[in-house]
Formats: sequence, structure tokens, C-alpha cells
Amino acid sequence: MANNVQTTLNFIPADLPVQTMNGTSDFYTYANDKRPVTIYDVRGQENEFTLPENGFQYTTHRSACIPISDSTIIKSDLYAETDEFLKNTLFPQPTYIKIASHTIRSSPTDLNSEYTGTPGPARAAHLDHTPTGAKNYLYEKLPHEEASQLIRTRWAIVNVWRPLKPIKRDPLAVCDGSTLQEGDLMPIQMDYSASARAKEEGQNLRTTVGWEIAMARYSEGQRWYYLSDMGVDEVLLMKIFDSISMDKIRGAVHSSFEDPDQKDVKEVRESIELRCLVFWEDEPSSNL
Repeated sequence: MANNVQTTLNFIPADLPVQTMNGTSDFYTYANDKRPVTIYDVRGQENEFTLPENGFQYTTHRSACIPISDSTIIKSDLYAETDEFLKNTLFPQPTYIKIASHTIRSSPTDLNSEYTGTPGPARAAHLDHTPTGAKNYLYEKLPHEEASQLIRTRWAIVNVWRPLKPIKRDPLAVCDGSTLQEGDLMPIQMDYSASARAKEEGQNLRTTVGWEIAMARYSEGQRWYYLSDMGVDEVLLMKIFDSISMDKIRGAVHSSFEDPDQKDVKEVRESIELRCLVFWEDEPSSNL
């Protein structure tokens, strides 16, 4: 039985006064437009949502690396496993995949995680990259010559999000990209190194990320979904960028949320997200 949830999500206000944020403190301070939202459970209807049509999809995959008993295997075994999984899942099949980075979320809070090094659930509606931010990320993660060649063909950024243990609290909601309207997303330059705290405690800053992300404004037409009781063999794929289709499906805006039925759960959510550069070298790009 579907378990739709009445809750709230945090958005930026329509008149947000800034275009640059210097850390998670800014991120959560400015995402202060709290709106009541129904988040619809896709349990039993997982196959109705796809990356091309909705910007996200759910699938299943049993990982030989989860639970993670040795963190040193993530960049070797788990990255290689995820590469193979995506090649067998995405259609058409990619010709090349680069698993670029990952984040494990295992803290009760995400605030100041750029200093603690232990991120928690991100409680604000956002998209990890704008088209400009995606291009910058591509050139950050690949040698310039290789990136300049690959950008001439179709490429995408796909996030692979999966639980490290069954989800008992703070599930992840994702907005159907086909319900986003022009103007719902605002580009934000994230520059963690520019904050006063970073300048005082530079040696303690755990990230040098300078991404351009998009933060979401609320609009009534948005439709939000999640998969209830996600287990370790269930995977959420989120399209962050695609060089041929961002004009139609604007990407998988997402946010964790509080389920009122889980408010007494003390066990912290543990999840991993892998950011993947995906290439179809036999298809031209429309976003040079």
C-alpha cells in the first residue's frame, strides 16, 4: 500500500537577495520558505518513472560492497561495480563512464559538514549542478584535452543514490522534472572557501567545492515522490544534467524530508551518492 506523506520542504524565496553562498550555513539560512507538500510514494509503481521522462528512476541492484566494511574499497570495487551497473541499466548503453566522486551521509545534520567531514541529509530543494556548473565539473574531473573531446558528444551527470542500511528516517524526495516550470530554479555559486570561517580555519575546511548549483523556488505544479522503506538493494538514479534534454526535463531536484511517522526514530540515516559522468560518444551533443 502506498504511503503518501504530508510534510514540509524547504525552498528559497522568490525574492532571494543573493547569488553566491559560502557554505552550508548560507544554504540552510536562505532556504527559509517552508511549504506544505504531499510526497507521493512510488512503491508498486517504480517502473512508471524514467530518467528521460521524469529525470529520475528507481531500480534494484545487489551490491557486493554493501555494507561497506572497508572504506578503502569504495573508489576501487564500488566505483567499478557502479560503472558496470550503469552500463547495464541506462538506455541507450553509454560508451564510457567516469565515476567522479561520492558522498556518504551518516550524520544527523548537514550543517557545517564542510568542516566536520560528516554530511547528513540535505534539507533544501536543490539540483547539484546548473548546465554551467556541470560543464565546470566535467573539466574539473577530467584532463582538459579529454573533456574538450568528450563534450562534443552527448554526455550527462547521473547521481546514483542508495541506502547503506534500510531507510528508517529522513527519506529522499525527488521532484518530477516534467513538472518544473521556467523560473523554478535559481543558479547559486557555492564558494565554501570565501566564508569568514574558512578564512580563519582554512586548514579545517574539508571541501574546496566551487560548484554552481540550482536552488528551487516553490510552485504549485511541482509533484514530489519518494520510495518508502528503501532497502540496500534499491537504487535511485537522478539526472543532474544531460546535454541533449535539459530544455524539456530540467533535472532531478531533490531534498530529504521529515516523515511525521518516523519522528521518534533515533537511528541515523546512512546513504551514499555517487556522481557519475556518462558519455555516449556515438551521439552528437546539442549543448556545446
